[in-house]
Amino acid sequence: MKKIIALIISVVMLLSVVPFAIFAEGDTNPIKIVDADGNDVATYAALQDAYDAVQEGQKIVITEDITLAKYLVVKSYDKNNLRN
Repeated sequence: MKKIIALIISVVMLLSVVPFAIFAEGDTNPIKIVDADGNDVATYAALQDAYDAVQEGQKIVITEDITLAKYLVVKSYDKNNLRN
């Protein structure tokens, strides 16, 4: 009986430290590449990965605020006020 209780407690503790982001629906990466028509091409978690993958005619779009360094924060774009 003690082993079963210990097993249950262990599973509960393990699940409590799992980030809830893995259970979220949809794409949660804050950086994406869009083509000239504005269609999503790919999404990335790191700006460097998007930079390495972007091709001519595409744009890198930041959909959430990201911190690049301790004092440098890149703000996300406002879809309704986007200028080329």
